[in-house]
Amino acid sequence: MAVLVASTVVLGWVLVVPGLVGVRSEEKIRQDIDKLQQTTLLPLTVKMDAYERGWFSSSARVSYSLPLAGQLLRFAVDYQVNQFAIPFLRWARTDYTITPLDAKGAASGAALALEAYSIKTFLGRTDTTLKAADLQWKGAEGNAVGVRNLLANISTEEGTPLQYKLSLAALNMSGPLRSAPGSELQLLANNLQMEGHGANAVSAKDSWQMDSQQKLESLEVLLNKTSLARLDGLALEAAIQDKGSTMDMSYHSRITKGQFGLVNHALALKEVRMDFSYLNINKQGYADWQHQLGQFYARADNTSNAALEQAAGEAMLKSASSLLASSPAIRIDQLGFQTDKGGLRSSMELRFDGNGMPAGELAVQNIQLLLHERLSGKAKLELDRGLLSDLVAQMSGTAANAQSAQMLEAGIHSAVQQGWLSDNGQRLNADFSFNRDGASLNGHPLPAMAGLLGGESPAEAPAAPAATAAAPVPMPAE
Repeated sequence: MAVLVASTVVLGWVLVVPGLVGVRSEEKIRQDIDKLQQTTLLPLTVKMDAYERGWFSSSARVSYSLPLAGQLLRFAVDYQVNQFAIPFLRWARTDYTITPLDAKGAASGAALALEAYSIKTFLGRTDTTLKAADLQWKGAEGNAVGVRNLLANISTEEGTPLQYKLSLAALNMSGPLRSAPGSELQLLANNLQMEGHGANAVSAKDSWQMDSQQKLESLEVLLNKTSLARLDGLALEAAIQDKGSTMDMSYHSRITKGQFGLVNHALALKEVRMDFSYLNINKQGYADWQHQLGQFYARADNTSNAALEQAAGEAMLKSASSLLASSPAIRIDQLGFQTDKGGLRSSMELRFDGNGMPAGELAVQNIQLLLHERLSGKAKLELDRGLLSDLVAQMSGTAANAQSAQMLEAGIHSAVQQGWLSDNGQRLNADFSFNRDGASLNGHPLPAMAGLLGGESPAEAPAAPAATAAAPVPMPAE
């Protein structure tokens, strides 16, 4: 009897369970496709081309389209599902093969040399692994991508945020420069490390949570093998905080050192910082905007960049009512860097007052009036004199150095006298702000600025009063 029961259990497991796994696997793939089509993270278009379900294994082909740098990146993913469940180890295993596609949907080359598979555990978690020792791809228009030592792990589970971790030793991207025929632009990245969590948010009812940490040893941009810019020691932290019907996005980036320009004439920077954030972003409005963009990209096979930008603007306009009603703000919390001669530090904020804003979709005719009535902002700049003098000297050259320095001092002296700048001898400062009543610079009104926001400028805008606290700057001798 014991042998009969055991045999029945084993036989049932072998003959019945794989079929059940096949049904669940197909449901899961189709659910994942539906979620990807609704995702707010990327304007991705996904289509199920074929699905063949068997008893012990099934196969499927899904095509993807992703807009990238003004072009549509197309590729197909072939799924091979092993439905033979192993007790207490895994429920199913799916292997993936990725093939680039051309504009007509046909394979544009061999499948990528990428090992990719997912394992569905008995506890409901799905673990996906991507591996590639040397991954190379070339497009029909001359674009090429090379990746060395790629390893990525992604874990998903119903009701919990996605968790991921990725590393690669090197990334090489190159392609022709459209504005300069015969020239090649190249991007090189070394030792990338990424990890974080993210929820697949689709609507305002979902929990919008995300955190990401990224580190990059170096990033370099070359034109015809000549370095234009190089950055070392990059770090980026990003996060989304859910606040009910709205969310906040924040980004913090750091660069240990970098250079911009040709090596012999490059501007050398260090301690580069850039922190910016988006506040009070309406979740449903943002999701609607992304959905509209995704619908457009699905039809954008032969659309120019200008048309893409116009469509993006129109989609943004349709969703702007709910976005603006939540009183959004865009802030550059800090942007600055240091050089051997000095540094720059700045901040900026734009804020829209959505309190009591009329319901209904925006129209082109009333945008200017709304901005004039409800938009406000402020900015702050601190610039070391040594850095400014060094930049002017580099641009003018040795022969005109003295003359450029004299002109610089004259300009600073005039700006200080008019109240546009404050100068303590070592550092220049400026504070700017505006709202519906006008604008001010260092506390002095700028009534003519009201015209830029849709208001009527006075016939004659009075000049700002001289800054009484600013000491005259002595002019250099001839």
